Amino acid sequence: MDSTSSRTYCKILIPVDGSAPSMAALQEAIKITSDRAHVVRLVHLADMPHWGDSVAPKSVGDILLESRRASGKQVLSEGM
Repeated sequence: MDSTSSRTYCKILIPVDGSAPSMAALQEAIKITSDRAHVVRLVHLADMPHWGDSVAPKSVGDILLESRRASGKQVLSEGM
């Protein structure tokens, strides 16, 4: 047995963006934790405009920000 196969991971952070490579990384993380109770957390980052905290409700900017949030939530839910 090599040294990598005996390694124990307690917490794993997986960045996901909905792409095939990120989903493959998630599947690999699941494989190495499948026989142990570990914490696997998914994270999705999105570039948000610098004006994100100062848009008027129901404005075009507000709609854009909500669309980005919804897209990020969808990516995370697909990874679960």
